[in-house]
Amino acid sequence: EGERAVRFYARDIHHFAWTASPDYRYEGGMYRDTIALGVLYEPRGAAGWGHGVMLEKQRRTLAWLESLYGLYAYPQVIGTQRLDPGATEFPMMVMYGSAGPSWGLVLHEVGHIYTYGILANNEWRSGWMDEGLTDYQSDWAQGLTLPERAAGLGPKDPPPPAGYRGKAHRPPRWQQDYIDLFQLDLEGRAEPIGTPGQDFNEFTIYNLSVYSRASMMYGALRNVLGDSLFRAFLRDYYARWKLKHVDEAAMRASAERVSGRALGWFFDEWVHHTGLVDYRLEGDSAVKVAGYTQPMPVVTANGVKQIDPLHVTPDWDSRNDGEPSPTTWTFGWPFLDQWDRYRNVAEIQPMVWYTNPGGMTFGARVTSNYQRLVDRWDVGLAMAVRGPESSAWSQLQGWAVVDDPKIPWTGRPVIGLREGLWMVDGTFRYELRMKWDESPFKYANGERDTITVALNVTSPYDRAWQDTLRWSDATVADVSASWSWRAAHPSNWFVRGTVDAGIAFARGNAPWQGAFGTATLEGGTTAPLTANGRLQLALRGFGALSSAAPPQNSVGLSTRSPLETFTDNYLRGQGAVLVLPDVPYLQLGGAGLRGYTLYARVVNGASLNTQLAYTVVIGRPGTLVPRVQGALFGDGAYASLAGADSSSGTWIGDAGVSAILRGALYDRAYVLRIDFPVWLSNPELAPGRQAGDARVKLRWTFTVGDLW
Repeated sequence: EGERAVRFYARDIHHFAWTASPDYRYEGGMYRDTIALGVLYEPRGAAGWGHGVMLEKQRRTLAWLESLYGLYAYPQVIGTQRLDPGATEFPMMVMYGSAGPSWGLVLHEVGHIYTYGILANNEWRSGWMDEGLTDYQSDWAQGLTLPERAAGLGPKDPPPPAGYRGKAHRPPRWQQDYIDLFQLDLEGRAEPIGTPGQDFNEFTIYNLSVYSRASMMYGALRNVLGDSLFRAFLRDYYARWKLKHVDEAAMRASAERVSGRALGWFFDEWVHHTGLVDYRLEGDSAVKVAGYTQPMPVVTANGVKQIDPLHVTPDWDSRNDGEPSPTTWTFGWPFLDQWDRYRNVAEIQPMVWYTNPGGMTFGARVTSNYQRLVDRWDVGLAMAVRGPESSAWSQLQGWAVVDDPKIPWTGRPVIGLREGLWMVDGTFRYELRMKWDESPFKYANGERDTITVALNVTSPYDRAWQDTLRWSDATVADVSASWSWRAAHPSNWFVRGTVDAGIAFARGNAPWQGAFGTATLEGGTTAPLTANGRLQLALRGFGALSSAAPPQNSVGLSTRSPLETFTDNYLRGQGAVLVLPDVPYLQLGGAGLRGYTLYARVVNGASLNTQLAYTVVIGRPGTLVPRVQGALFGDGAYASLAGADSSSGTWIGDAGVSAILRGALYDRAYVLRIDFPVWLSNPELAPGRQAGDARVKLRWTFTVGDLW
């Protein structure tokens, strides 16, 4: 009594689902008088589900899908509201977690009934046949695919955000999605979309591959076939394989049958290999630079012959397509990143800094990039208002640096490569550096591994500009190699090691000064001591061995070396703002003793840095309101110092309190430390080099950055 048995029967399905609730409300209707439509929703969802709203979205969706494939092969479509977020498709039924599913979501989920239900592919093995095709046909219906956007059929791009952030030149979100896919390939992290689900290296790459990259593939296939044949391909594919199991061979056979062309090359490139499309204009023709094969339209736009001026293809680098000026110029707004999908973005920034010999130095800097990752240039020119009488020409200064340059004969950038040349504040520098990211994952939580190899040459061309306590009067050529490792969150253990070896050539009558070498190793962790993570203990150990290292390559007792901070205009020159005696600034590094002068250098030694910090204010991540911490710190080292008897070491220590602010200024994350080293074992080495200081005294230093 009070119970009944209900049996459901369905043919030609390979998956099923069940849902029930005593609170469900039901609405029903018909499509073409033959297909039953139904929705089941809770009272909380009435506004977005009831009154025919959801039924109409189902009707519109079926009309679109039938126009692509053919008549719907099942007798009904049911949409249900569920407790879990997201949405999941099943043959004839879709579950939605939303209180009011958008038409785009309905297009996607009901579209799956075609591409996964009626055309029954193995989604785990070939997700690109299901998710990618569903994504593409859903975007097509909404005018979001490249040809529809070019024809002005899609929605308008949203306006830039209000306020200061809106000043940045950035692509709309849909263009950034393409950039993300390009960068995944350029960084060597992309995987073929035909990879079985369980074999992808990480879940986010799986998602990007079988959804976004596969959707791009169907757009490329539409370009190869043309609109009419692409539609014919979908109808042939459906007519021959509906209510059967499909695979890549079935799909390719339909595309070849309707086009009369062999397309094995296309499916091999897009399904089984990674790569990009890149063509350049040569005369009146589009010539492949590298990567995938793709028909490229060459047309005359505004009197200029160009490749694909409407951007209907997935050509990743548009700068070689014949556009007269492939660069957008803009002001370099502080703390904002700027980039573009189709053009270089060049930012102009005024610059000013101070040195004793040059006084105020005024200059202009141009930084540029393509798609935020490629061909990142930094070029500057500056003039000091005065200079030493013996070499007034040194008032003119400049630099040029490029990161991740595109190599013309390969068509691809070398990610991690940097080359730079500087002639600033009396010092010449050349750097050639290569950095490899060897981390096992790009997106997933895992260890982070990087290896860096660099060649540096530094030489003074006017000694009057140099801080002679931090730079030697020698030409120095050195090669360094470093390795950095950080454990997966939340352990936060890290290890960094560096080896640096070189030759110093003295100026004047003594051309040879000798070889030198330096090795450092550091490691530590930041560990929460309470469940809420507000109380943290940070530990860092550091060791250094060096022989005959010139000052610019030396290891600091408190700070990073002059070579490491060379590009900081406020630290580099003689009398620069942040090295003035009354400015207690430290760019923490080296042995990391926070109470000591930046001029103290370690020859050999080891140190331990400790910090107990409590978070007293928590701002939202990525906002201007920082996370504020109060901390107790203590540092100790046993080291031999430059200028002292390097054959024996000495104990050095400090202790005090700190205020630490961690936040973000728009696109720039920052850490600002204000340290109060109230006790020093060696007060004669305090910043400012004040003789006769007491060991216990109220002192303070500040830094941008942290040891951890």
